[in-house]
Amino acid sequence: DTVVFGQLAAEAIAGQWPGDGFRPDEAAVIESVRQQEAEVEQLLSRSQGTPPYQVRDGLQRLMVEKVGIFRREEELREAVEAIAQFKRLYESVQLTEPPRPFSYEVIAVLELKSLIYLSEVTARGALARQESRGSHYRTDFPQRNDDTWLRHTVARLEGDEVVLSYSPVDTSHYEPKARTY
Repeated sequence: DTVVFGQLAAEAIAGQWPGDGFRPDEAAVIESVRQQEAEVEQLLSRSQGTPPYQVRDGLQRLMVEKVGIFRREEELREAVEAIAQFKRLYESVQLTEPPRPFSYEVIAVLELKSLIYLSEVTARGALARQESRGSHYRTDFPQRNDDTWLRHTVARLEGDEVVLSYSPVDTSHYEPKARTY
């Protein structure tokens, strides 16, 4: 569900983007590129470490087992703790193939970092949201709670830390109602 909602969000943002007036902060873009280049250089220079597939496979198992369709507090807390370990383990990931000019493994490792952050956002957001709504079902909070949770969860990175906040839901176009299947 995260991929679907991510695509919908991207399409909505693209539809609202100013066509002519937008100018990116060139210094910020250059700094971001430098940081990415440094990360790739560090990855290429590691002579020992953890194979990336071990981290990816472990993260995938964790998300299926602890942050799947039916969620509860204990498992979500365990997932958040385990994801913190995966973040640390990522720092020791070593390529299993010799570097080439265009390496799918390098791309996969960089994507792995994003998957770890996305997993953290999903698990921490699910842990914080003490209700069930749409595709988010908490067995320990099976009812919807519009009074407290009729709001969007917003995640952002501050340095390497995921920070959650909330924003109001615009209900002027659609009246909130329970989904019945």
